[in-house]
Amino acid sequence: MIRLIKDTELRPKHIACLKKTSFWLLIEAIVNKKLVSDHCRKFDEVVVKVIKSYDEWTKSFRLGDKKVKLKDNHVKLIFGIFCGNEEIAETNISKEDTILANRFGIKEPRLTTTTMKEMIKQLKSSNKPKDISDVVRLLCLFLCVTLLFSTSGATVNWSFVYYMEDLVKVKQYNWAGAITDYLMKSIHKNLKELNELHGCSLLLMFWLCEHTKLHNKRMQVQFKDY
Repeated sequence: MIRLIKDTELRPKHIACLKKTSFWLLIEAIVNKKLVSDHCRKFDEVVVKVIKSYDEWTKSFRLGDKKVKLKDNHVKLIFGIFCGNEEIAETNISKEDTILANRFGIKEPRLTTTTMKEMIKQLKSSNKPKDISDVVRLLCLFLCVTLLFSTSGATVNWSFVYYMEDLVKVKQYNWAGAITDYLMKSIHKNLKELNELHGCSLLLMFWLCEHTKLHNKRMQVQFKDY
């Protein structure tokens, strides 16, 4: 995402449109180089220890002698996400149901990161309002597939394309809740097979710092054995 933002060379019209979305503060941090690649490296050892502290009965994590749940507000704070309360439901949206896929005549069964990057490259110099909006949609979708709702693949579910189509309405959806639910359901399901884990496991490192007051990224975190 950081490299894509740099290569896109966002212009004022893109910025103005991005500010209408739920993800502007996160993207702004990248644009202003407050968030760099070194900050986004996932230290698997730390993440695995957090996940292994998960208690299936209480659906919370054991941090020392406390059990703490990952909540929507934590995700809002960590990523600076603006969102409403309208649920993002798991829908059976197909490619044919999305305006973007029809407009660009996408042939692939799923929208891939490669296709998104190519489309952004083609549209980034255009001043047409629809093209500017599409660059913003694609950047937000790329953020979803590579970070917020990441999987083992490189494709985005068409339902996310559907929810991203109306940029005026994007902030009304509960993105923080969807990010939390997506990750927690995957942890609950794949606790014994972490290779199958989906979702934004990276946020667990920042969440851990918030709840243990560990702000030095070089500090080694020790967990009690349970």
